[in-house]
Amino acid sequence: MRSFVETAAWLHDRHKGFCFAVAAVSEAARGVFEQALSRLAPGLPVTIVLGRAREVISRGGCGADGVGDGPPSNACWPKGPWW
Repeated sequence: MRSFVETAAWLHDRHKGFCFAVAAVSEAARGVFEQALSRLAPGLPVTIVLGRAREVISRGGCGADGVGDGPPSNACWPKGPWW
């Protein structure tokens, strides 16, 4: 998770139009991710979507997977009207 947050922050610094999405499988996973964001990259434009990993993956511009039940990886894309 730390590597995602740090990479997303690095990308956002270079491409201000990027925002990011994370598919969380549970409220607990969402909370862990929110804590990491507030610690490592406060203000980073990340939408955390609960329980809709397939939608996040299908709308993402990068490879993606859910956060919580396995190896974490996430989606990122230029800003759009998805959520």
